[in-house]
Amino acid sequence: MDNEEKLAAELKKVAKVVEGLTERVKALEDEFVKRDKAVAKAIRDRR
Repeated sequence: MDNEEKLAAELKKVAKVVEGLTERVKALEDEFVKRDKAVAKAIRDRR
């Protein structure tokens, strides 16, 4: 394997990691939005 092929293989690995992290961040954002809405609703309901 020459350097170019090694780099391509490494980039594919990095791309997979980034993709996984992106999915996790989106899931966390969704969870945060749900909690934020629930908190806002609880505050409104208390008034």
